[in-house]
Amino acid sequence: MARNLIGTLTKKPRNTKLDAKKFRLAIGKAYLEGKTGYIHRKKTTFSPSTVGYGHGKCPRYWSIAFDGADFKETFNAQGVAAMDNGTDAHARLEKVIAKTGYLEESEREIKLDSPPIRGFIDLILDVEGEEIVGEIKTIKDDQYTLRKDTSTGADSHVVQLLIYMKVTGAEEGFFLYENKNTHEITVIPMVMSPENLDYVDYIFDWMKEVRAAWEEKKNIKRPFKGDKAPCTYCPVKEVCFEKSDGRHKIVPLEIRQA
Repeated sequence: MARNLIGTLTKKPRNTKLDAKKFRLAIGKAYLEGKTGYIHRKKTTFSPSTVGYGHGKCPRYWSIAFDGADFKETFNAQGVAAMDNGTDAHARLEKVIAKTGYLEESEREIKLDSPPIRGFIDLILDVEGEEIVGEIKTIKDDQYTLRKDTSTGADSHVVQLLIYMKVTGAEEGFFLYENKNTHEITVIPMVMSPENLDYVDYIFDWMKEVRAAWEEKKNIKRPFKGDKAPCTYCPVKEVCFEKSDGRHKIVPLEIRQA
């Protein structure tokens, strides 16, 4: 009797009104609403979270972005869901950190005119009267293990945090990494050492050079081949290769390896 009942329950239901596949595809479509296709954007500032990552290292990308272009969005539903989860995790962690007594401010907007920079710092802590800036990052298990074992931030994350530290004049910063799988957290401090100061000064000089070339209407030469990274996922790749190649050479931003 029990065996027959189990067999009945595990069979595909008949005459169901819900088409599971159609419903699943509808969810995926809803995730992507307004986030696929081409969206015209005109950047007016450098974004600290982009400068050290992928196409953000390319001077020609920023020149095209400052001109304004149709950005091609290539998100899939899983990618959008992952970003939403990251946003939710930030809000959850900020709420918890507010209870610790350390939090002075969250999501502080920072701006700079030269080079033009705009961004938002996740966390500002008050530790013995000193402001310490922090970034929250949610990452996969293997990446989390690497960050924890090496006590270093990811290369592009280091660029972002150093920019925030330089703009605010902070001597100390930190990464708060959360494991997406287990929700374990690790905190990795960073100080504005002479080496870090030299590095961030180089980053600022590079941004100034790129911005000056754009203001002078110089056509920057393509530094990368279109069939390889970082061009592969660059949102303005099509615009870049439709436009004539330039003669003004600026080398890509060199990212220090941890």
